[in-house]
Amino acid sequence: MVQQKDVQAEAQRMMDEMRNVTETDPQRGLEMALECKKMLEEAGDVDGAEDAFRLVLSATITGGDIEEAVEMAWDRLDAAQKSGNAHLEAHAHSSLSEVFLVLGDAPQVIEQGEIARKIFDSLGKKKWVAKSLANIAMGYLQGQECHKGEQIARQALKAYQEIGDKEGEATSYHIVHSSRSMGAKGDVMEPLEKALALYRELGWTRHEGIMLYNLAEIKRSGMGEASNQDLALAQRSAEEAMERWRSVGNYKGEANAIHSLGKVLKQRGLEADGVRMIQDRYDELRSAGDKRGQMLIAWSSIEIMLMCGTVAQALALAEQCLAITRSIGDRHEEAVILDQVAKVRTNRGELDDALQCAQEALAIFQELGDKGGETIAMKTLTVIYTARNEPYKAPNRSECLDHLGELAMAVQKKDKAKFKYALTRIQDGQGVDNQDFGASLGPLLEDPETYKWFTEATAEFFGVSMEEAEDMSRGAVKAIQRAKCFDARGFAGGTVYAAFRYGMMGYGPSFRPIQALCRQGRPMETEPVDGCYALAVMKDDTLEEWERSALLQAHAGVLDGALQVTSALHQGQAEFQDQIVSEYRKSTGLLPDTPGDTLHRGLWDRD
Repeated sequence: MVQQKDVQAEAQRMMDEMRNVTETDPQRGLEMALECKKMLEEAGDVDGAEDAFRLVLSATITGGDIEEAVEMAWDRLDAAQKSGNAHLEAHAHSSLSEVFLVLGDAPQVIEQGEIARKIFDSLGKKKWVAKSLANIAMGYLQGQECHKGEQIARQALKAYQEIGDKEGEATSYHIVHSSRSMGAKGDVMEPLEKALALYRELGWTRHEGIMLYNLAEIKRSGMGEASNQDLALAQRSAEEAMERWRSVGNYKGEANAIHSLGKVLKQRGLEADGVRMIQDRYDELRSAGDKRGQMLIAWSSIEIMLMCGTVAQALALAEQCLAITRSIGDRHEEAVILDQVAKVRTNRGELDDALQCAQEALAIFQELGDKGGETIAMKTLTVIYTARNEPYKAPNRSECLDHLGELAMAVQKKDKAKFKYALTRIQDGQGVDNQDFGASLGPLLEDPETYKWFTEATAEFFGVSMEEAEDMSRGAVKAIQRAKCFDARGFAGGTVYAAFRYGMMGYGPSFRPIQALCRQGRPMETEPVDGCYALAVMKDDTLEEWERSALLQAHAGVLDGALQVTSALHQGQAEFQDQIVSEYRKSTGLLPDTPGDTLHRGLWDRD
C-alpha cells in the first residue's frame, strides 16, 4: 500500500510538471504522460491511469496531431466497450468529452460527458461524476448557453465540496466565473476571487495566471469607461499573469497576457510601450532559437501591433511566424496565423489576399475538425466580405441580421442596455451594410422622439458629440430618404397574382407568398437592363403551429415566390402589373398615383 501511494505521489508530481511543460515542449510532455500512465497501470490505479491518458491526448493535440488524438480517444472507447468494463467505458467517454472541448464541438462535449456521468453515478464514483458535470458545464458555455452552464457548474461545485476536493472546487468556481462573464449576468468577482485563492493554495501556477488574466480583463473593460485606478490594476494583473505563465514555460498563457497587457497600454495611451514589449520578447526568443515560442505568442502579438497602428510591422511578424509554423509542421497554428495574416491584410485594404488567407485558414480548421477555429475563420471571412461590399456572401450574415433585429427592437423599446449589447455584437461580427441598417431602423427613426433617443444613445455608445451622433443617425435613415426620390412602383401582392392570371398563369393559395413587390428602374424587354431591381416582402401562410415552433419553414411556395419576384423585371409582365395597379387606383382611390411612392419605403440603398 505504501509503495502504491509513493507511485501515485510521484505520478501526480510528474503530471503537474507535464501540464506546465507541454505548451513549450509537447514531445517531452507526451513522454512524461506515457510514463505516468504506465506507472499507474502497473500500480493498479485505474482512475490515475485514465487521468494520465487524458494528458497523453492533451500533449498529442498540443503537438498539432489533432486527428491522431481523436482516433486514440475513439479507439479507447471501442476497446473499453469490447471488454465490458463499465469503469473504463465511462473514462473513455470522459476523455472524448475533453477532446471535443478542445475541438469546439459543444454538442459532443455534452453528449459524451452525460454518458460518462451516468455510468460513473451507477458505479458510485462521486469524484468522476463531479468531473463529468464540470465537462458538461463547459460544453454548455461553449454552446453559448451560459445560464445552463452555471447551473451545471454549481452542481459540480456542490459535489466536489461534499468530498473535500479543492482542485475540483477551484475548477468549478472558475467555470461559474466564466459563465457569468460570458452571459454578462451576476457577480463575476466573487467566484473569480475564490478560484484564485484556491489555485494559490494548491500551487497551480498556470491556473493562477488564468485568473489574474481574467481580473485584468474585468478591470480593463468593465461597464463604462475604465478609471485610471482600474487600468493600473489591470496592468498589474496582466503583468503578474505573464510572469506566472513564463515561469512555467506556458506560451499560450503568455500570449493571452500579452493581448490583455497590450490593450491596457493602448487604453493608457502607451501604444509605443506595447509594441516595444513585443519586440523585446521576440528578440529574446530569437536569441534563444525558440521557434515554438515565437509561433505560439504570434496571434496576440500581431493583434496588438495592429491595434497600436504598426500595420507594416504586424504584417512582417505575421509572415515570419507563418514561415516558422510551416517549417515546424503544426497545421493548427498555421491556420491560426493565416487568420491573423488575413486580418492584417484586411486592415491594409488588400482584400483579395485577405480573402485567400482566410479561406485557407478555414479549410485547415475544417480538415482538423476544429470547430472553434472554424468559428474564428468564419468571423474573419464575414469581416472581409463586409469590407468588399459583399455582406450577402458572409458566412455569419444570418447571425448578424439577428443582432440587427435586436438593435431595432432595442430602439423601438428605448432600451439602452440592449441597444449597447446589440450594437457591440454588430460591430464585432459585421456582416451587414447601410442597406440593412436603413431597412431595419429607417421606419422607426421617422418618429421624432425615437430619432432623438437614437441620437443620444449613439452619442453615448461611441463617446462622440451630439452633432457627430446626428450625422450617424442621418446615415441610418439615408436609405429611406433616398427611396422617396426613386422611380419605384409598389404593387400589392394581390395585383401581382391578378397579373399572372391575365398572363394565363394561375397560382393556388399555397403558392402566393408575395405580400408586396417593389420595382426600381425600367424593366427589360429582351436583354437585362442595368439599374433595374425588384424586391419583395413574402410570407408563408401555409405554416402550421408545430412547424413555427420547430422553426421549419421550407414550403416550396416560398422558393417559387422568389422566382415570381423576377416577373417585375420583364417588360410584358410589368405592363400587366402597372395596368392592374392603375385600374385599382382609379376604382378605389386608395393608392396614390404619384411618382416614387412605394408601399414599403426604405427597401433601397443604391449609391
